Amino acid sequence: MLTITDVCARIRFSRRRVDALIADGVLPAYKIPKVRGFRFHAADVDALFERVRVAA
Repeated sequence: MLTITDVCARIRFSRRRVDALIADGVLPAYKIPKVRGFRFHAADVDALFERVRVAA
């Protein structure tokens, strides 16, 4: 599981951009009880990166 900081570094997007992707439902985010912030599956992040890369 990745933190939002990990996601930003992995796909080289700003924190604001990643927050927007979460809000739009493009990037699935998981809230884990008793853990601050969201967590992300690496496969979801990689799939998003592939979709963005192919579209560019």
